[in-house]
Amino acid sequence: MRVVITGASGFLGRAATSRLRRAGIETVGVHRQPAAAPGDITVTDYSQSPGGDVLIHLAENGDRSKVAKLGARFVTDVRQRLSALLDGRYKHVVYASSSLVYATADMPRRAGDPVDSSEAYAEGKLACEALTLDTGGTVLRFSNVYGPEQTGETVINAILSQMRERGPVVLRDLAPVRDFLSVHDAAAALEMAVTQRSPEILNVGTGVGTSIGGLVRTLLELNGTPEREMIATHPGKPTTFVLDIAETTRKTGWAPAIGLRQGLAGLFVQA
Repeated sequence: MRVVITGASGFLGRAATSRLRRAGIETVGVHRQPAAAPGDITVTDYSQSPGGDVLIHLAENGDRSKVAKLGARFVTDVRQRLSALLDGRYKHVVYASSSLVYATADMPRRAGDPVDSSEAYAEGKLACEALTLDTGGTVLRFSNVYGPEQTGETVINAILSQMRERGPVVLRDLAPVRDFLSVHDAAAALEMAVTQRSPEILNVGTGVGTSIGGLVRTLLELNGTPEREMIATHPGKPTTFVLDIAETTRKTGWAPAIGLRQGLAGLFVQA
């Protein structure tokens, strides 16, 4: 079996490529970085990706602030990028979507629950989900993935950047509740999707919600400074994005293996 991963130089792409290769699966990482690791391919456009048995499509801009500025252009670009790859060169496609396509709710979201395409990020994800499902592919809706070597403007990075400082930890809001998933568990879910090739939408998270304030508190405890104050500069109405993963576990056997505290302890040395 030959697996092709677009966006292989990204955070999740690196973890997935490494896991599949350790499992003995021939894996070709495709990216647009100037230097490729052994077994990887550098392209100027993802339409140049080689064929294979399974495509894992990760090549998208995950920065929601940048996506919001692109607006409709983002939606058009991601749809066209995936469409170019759905020309029969793969027997199965696995698409990495997001829990952010769901409308917010107090209860964990299930695959059949209402979605909200009012933001360009979610609209683009839903458009690519539809393309994938039309081919009989697998859509994985990931919750908030975190782990070592993650870059970008994430809430965990915002907290870690303040660990070396004194005084309060300052964030925009402490009330939102999110479902934090280790990148290693996310990579395991991609391996599951490659081997099982189920033509459906599957939630990939922990099913456990943690407030941003709770996240800060855990990191402060791991840092040995639990007494530090937390300040929210723009507190707002709490929002919840937690995934119900019961159906995913029942159908596939996949379940997260790394608890939040364990996962945070593993990356805390990066701070």
